[in-house]
Amino acid sequence: MEATQQMNVRIGVQRKRDGDARLASLGFTPSKAVQGFYDFLSREGVRDADVRTVIEPTPRDGGREERLRKLDDFHAMQRQVTAFYAERGITRDPLPSMLGDRELYEEALVDRYEERGLL
Repeated sequence: MEATQQMNVRIGVQRKRDGDARLASLGFTPSKAVQGFYDFLSREGVRDADVRTVIEPTPRDGGREERLRKLDDFHAMQRQVTAFYAERGITRDPLPSMLGDRELYEEALVDRYEERGLL
């Protein structure tokens, strides 16, 4: 059996509670999570940027996926509103699109929301 070493770390009480709850919902213990993270660090080919993204995400490298998810949620809500109006016989789109090219539109929105700190 491999020798083990104990680690002691300081972490905020609420962060610990939130993290423990999330790990438990996934079926992991804090020890298993730390072991998994160290296994990830020791893998060949893991880029420094990937490690930095996990440890200290910044809006530029760690938040893009979340911002895009929020944008997708926004578009889903737009579709729900449009369907709501259609069910009631309202034929014009209550949410007119600003640009015809969806990808260009989404990129412009992401940039604007990032500038304003909304995503």
